[in-house]
Amino acid sequence: MSVAKEQCLPTTRSDIQHTIVGLLDRHDSRFVRLQGSPGTGKTAIAKSIAESLDRDKRLAASFFWDKTGSREGAYSIERFPCTLADQLASFSPEYERLLVNHLLHPSSRGVHMLPLEGQMVSLVIEPMSKISEMFSLTYPVIVLDGLDECGDRETLEKLMQLVLLLNQLPPTFIVLVSSRPESEIRAVWGSSDDVSCLSTDKIREDDTDHTIREMVKAGLATIHPRHPPDWPPEDDLRTFVQTCRQLPVLAVIRVREVKILAKGLTLQEAFEEVKKDGALSKDLNDDYLRILRRAYRGVRPRVLDRYREVVGTVIAAQTPLGVAVISKILGISDERIRAALDPISPILNVPTSDSNPIHFYHATAKEFLIGPPHGDENDREFFFSDVKGVFLALPLLKILNCNLKRNIANTPNLTPFGEGGDTDDGSNLEQYVVYAAKHWQVHLDLSLASEELWVELRLFLTTKLLFWMEFLETRASGLQTLLEQEQASGILYFPEPSASLIQMSAM
Repeated sequence: MSVAKEQCLPTTRSDIQHTIVGLLDRHDSRFVRLQGSPGTGKTAIAKSIAESLDRDKRLAASFFWDKTGSREGAYSIERFPCTLADQLASFSPEYERLLVNHLLHPSSRGVHMLPLEGQMVSLVIEPMSKISEMFSLTYPVIVLDGLDECGDRETLEKLMQLVLLLNQLPPTFIVLVSSRPESEIRAVWGSSDDVSCLSTDKIREDDTDHTIREMVKAGLATIHPRHPPDWPPEDDLRTFVQTCRQLPVLAVIRVREVKILAKGLTLQEAFEEVKKDGALSKDLNDDYLRILRRAYRGVRPRVLDRYREVVGTVIAAQTPLGVAVISKILGISDERIRAALDPISPILNVPTSDSNPIHFYHATAKEFLIGPPHGDENDREFFFSDVKGVFLALPLLKILNCNLKRNIANTPNLTPFGEGGDTDDGSNLEQYVVYAAKHWQVHLDLSLASEELWVELRLFLTTKLLFWMEFLETRASGLQTLLEQEQASGILYFPEPSASLIQMSAM
């Protein structure tokens, strides 16, 4: 169940949605800002507004940042300008024609290598300025949600500079921005007259209780659709809602807990159990700690070790990884990964498909696990200080030492690189090998290297380094060809530049 990341349910958050739509219709300011504390439903509101705008043919573009690890590229700003341009091209045929002509011009061949501000100006601002009059009556809206989930503080500051560039769009464009009230965001706008601000923290308590009540009822209905419509009794439902502490995200977590417990209990028994446990929690962090304690207190050490390895990998991974890839990297069977993570499934999604990425349901869960430890000494093992994933460097180097060879990209005629013949960009390789080749150095910290790691690193540098460089060069060449084809066809996807070879060659 992923209600928290979907749009609002019918009859919920109606007042604030009506207010936002009114601001967008009146066009009093360029920016409309929705802010609020974590877990208060900002994304659901933003998605509902976006759906409504899309039905009215007014949604020019949308971007939802998400650091849960469910989607690649959704927790960085690198793809923001080109994604925005892609969606604007779908919204406006006139803009699309201008943009394609611009990209086909020889002077634009390196646009994807420009700084992000340059990309934004070249791909979005300049083409739009030439057709400003086309939007005099349409009042298009761009929806940007979860700005605070784009990365660290420095990245958020860079993102805000990109967002401010949207002020140069044709005057009828409006930008709806949704985020936590971070200082980097407040500092940009302050008390500007060009921004209208609303807060989910100021929504009436009865409105929020109604929202949570509907979320709980809808969630329970998915567990047992044939249950009597008048269950649970109103008094029990009201108590259950109160345990959610005015946080919609807690409602979703609680429903997932009921679903898990209902595998061994009746639905009524599971509901009562979660209601009783929830009443003991003071806030969201209390709930996260309670779930972790229930899952791993008193378990065998190897189960806790698997939790630390797998969740540590999910946290540190540079791209979203599925069970199959994590299994290959860590040398743990798929079944054992699932068995270790199943007890925390209210906060961590482990898809049934081995290829779909494991990810947190909500950003607050990841933030909790990498933040200051909560609880007592026995709870310290639940938390992660190694957000870089230094422990991954060793298994990734072992993978490269076992798999790297000349023509690793599987050239059709086995012609060595540099001697002609067609080449592959490496897409046929196992994904765990591709991940190791692209990201092993990100996880490397020589100050913490063990003797075993030094052995693998020396082997890599003396026997595999050239093969690794050839792999990256071939992959970069394939991506450049793909880029040129996509530019010619008007498809706007700009991959990140390949890893630098200079630093590694100098080791």
